[in-house]
Amino acid sequence: MENHGRPVEAIRWHGAYNSASKPQRVECNDRNLWVCKLANAAGANQNAFNLAGMAIDFFGNLLATEMGVQCSNVGLVHFSEQFVALTPQLSGFIHGLALGSQYLGLIAPVTSASDVLRSRNKDHVAGILAVDLWLNNWDRSGNQGNTCIVQQGTSVCVIPIDYGVSFTRRGQLFRSSDLGPMSNEWLDLEAELKAPVYAALAPAIEGTDPFGEVLAKIEVVSQSELNDIWGEVPAEWLSETDRTSINSYLLGRASSVRHQLIQRRSFFLNWRV
Repeated sequence: MENHGRPVEAIRWHGAYNSASKPQRVECNDRNLWVCKLANAAGANQNAFNLAGMAIDFFGNLLATEMGVQCSNVGLVHFSEQFVALTPQLSGFIHGLALGSQYLGLIAPVTSASDVLRSRNKDHVAGILAVDLWLNNWDRSGNQGNTCIVQQGTSVCVIPIDYGVSFTRRGQLFRSSDLGPMSNEWLDLEAELKAPVYAALAPAIEGTDPFGEVLAKIEVVSQSELNDIWGEVPAEWLSETDRTSINSYLLGRASSVRHQLIQRRSFFLNWRV
């Protein structure tokens, strides 16, 4: 897999977004704009939470990409101590490595099925939904900011972002001790598909075997493949114990994703027998 672990250097601040993680838009020494999540200086406990969320977000994006989902290009961005100190807008954040996503340019949140059905990669929607189900990523169905319509030339693409609350129960912080009890807990797709984003994505589930391609990859995922992905994530962001627990959770659920989707087939009106 491509090495995303070589950081680029932040050199100029360009703005911020008003969301919970306060992502910062910066120019880097690769001449690209990156949207970055940084750890903050609100204390050790808050910082540990931020780092775990960054680790899971990075891992989730890379795993989804490996499963064939077209995600944003993520990587590591280094914020030097001097750059943070000389940029007043970064007050409250700490220097070091941050999680970056290359700036997507002209984007809009998914608001309707017509947005999705006119996209040139609508066949990737099955992968988005299957991976979300596998990872228990509950923060997409109703969060319009986490799935984007991206203008690319004369066409548009659907791009999922933000896997940072995967492996958690709704509204709770990540704790690896929860993963065992959660192994047989699945997103309630009947409820989730009534929320705006999943309601817009669902009509793109078309044909007789819409999930076949992504399930073929999920069902054969290996421990070594997961470890390779974790190898891209800074070791200090998440403990080895937590990584091992997440791997066990994923491997234990991989063979059940197909059954969970088939049980919910009636919710996808364009999924033909």
